[in-house]
Amino acid sequence: MAIFYIFIINRAGSLIFDCDYCPRGVDIEISFNYPIDIKLQLIDSRPTVAFGERNGVNVGYIVTEVNGRPVASGGRVESAPGMFFNLFDYLSDPNNFPLMMKFSKPSLTANEKIILSSMFHSFHAIGAQLSPCLGSGGICQLITDTFRLQCFQSYTGLKFLAICDLCTGDLEPLLHRLYELYSDYALKNPFYSLDMPIRCELFDQASIANFSYLTRLSSQCGYLVLNDDGAILASIFYDSCLLEKESSMNFTNNMKNIILPEPCQASMHEFVVFVPVRVWDVDVRDAIRRTWMQNLNTDIRFKMFFVLALPVIDSIHAEAKLHNDVLLIDVVDSYFNISHKVHQALQWIDQNCPKVKYIIRVDPDVVLFKDRLMVYLEERWSPLIRTVVGYCRRLNCVVRMSTSKWCMPRHYFSPNIYPPFCAGYTYILTADLLKPILSHWPSSYFHLDDVLVTGLLASKVTNMRMISEEFLFDSEKPFDDFPCHRRGPIVAASYPDVEQLIFRWFAYQNRCAHKPNTFSLSIF
Repeated sequence: MAIFYIFIINRAGSLIFDCDYCPRGVDIEISFNYPIDIKLQLIDSRPTVAFGERNGVNVGYIVTEVNGRPVASGGRVESAPGMFFNLFDYLSDPNNFPLMMKFSKPSLTANEKIILSSMFHSFHAIGAQLSPCLGSGGICQLITDTFRLQCFQSYTGLKFLAICDLCTGDLEPLLHRLYELYSDYALKNPFYSLDMPIRCELFDQASIANFSYLTRLSSQCGYLVLNDDGAILASIFYDSCLLEKESSMNFTNNMKNIILPEPCQASMHEFVVFVPVRVWDVDVRDAIRRTWMQNLNTDIRFKMFFVLALPVIDSIHAEAKLHNDVLLIDVVDSYFNISHKVHQALQWIDQNCPKVKYIIRVDPDVVLFKDRLMVYLEERWSPLIRTVVGYCRRLNCVVRMSTSKWCMPRHYFSPNIYPPFCAGYTYILTADLLKPILSHWPSSYFHLDDVLVTGLLASKVTNMRMISEEFLFDSEKPFDDFPCHRRGPIVAASYPDVEQLIFRWFAYQNRCAHKPNTFSLSIF
């Protein structure tokens, strides 16, 4: 993890505070003969590489030393105490060669920070206007190939920005804490004028004192070690996972299925929906059967079943016999064994559902709307072929925090960034991906099934497509907070209390029965 910059921007778009924690790059020293093979220009009073790259020196790097003498502002080099010569004149004389020049990556100047702050303020306002969501607050997060920017805007329009690397976790605690410090140490200072640059010593001290603690809060990949002045001493990443020993069973094609659901009927079942759930969550399965799964059971095109694991509780055989929708596998039930559940479910579908077109994996804490799913598929401009659909993510950091359930040991996956994948709470696979995914299934253990299935394995399939539908796959907002509309979200959050889920589901269904075509921009 690394946090590079902290900015505070006032309501007019002016920079009023900044902290530069960007580590200075390693100096590169190169020997040159006449003429030099790079072009230098004086930019912001600094000799800067304008053209040509060599030995790690790129465009934008600045010259810091010539033959061991530091280069001052304007390209002046001190030859003797009080005596200077111009760098560009010195480089134009062949008699001065060969020579050594040292280069470094420049830090942002105060002028550049002011320009960037004003530009972001404008982009933030434009983003709020262009957003299809009513009441949008503007840009909250901006992700690039090399860094991530996160913004928190107060009710008064003050913007708190943090720029970090891709492996840094959520920075909202950091930005909220900076807002508290601003309120305590700047606004309560009788000599501070609103929207003016912050020149409060107590605020500076409090920001630096809190920064080390805050950076630890904001990352699941690791944290920075800072000295008393806030300078970066080291960047620590976690390499081991305390919870990995809960399951280390490798994948196998011969795992025993203790209880099997009723096979698909080849002439009818086109959609297969499976829900990995804990074996002892009997009330959760009953609530799902009585709510959103009931709509699927009334459609002969759908086949549904739950995927469970050991232990075998007393009521499970009676439940399986009554509903014919239980697949119980021979592995201990644990979060770290969900990949085994998904593997066995996909194998069962491959063997028992020959005419299936779509495979849908659903978590028990969300609800699936069948009618909206059908509208989405029917209104596609082209048929889905070798496609994964869901809320897909890119540039997702690999968590190394030892106590996190998402911790991934390096000996299982060594890169720090996952390939693009769709979040596991719900994703849709077209059936033509099933056999290629199973054929590439690894033998070594990997407990994050969404990364494995929709990322690592699906990416090995030729011409595979990934469609991200963020607004149609919502795991945060409860389903009854959305307006009734047939083009609403396909997936929405459920309620943890089963009685509340059942009550709210039927209340929502009754409400929507009277307003089947209500339209709201907040959905899209």
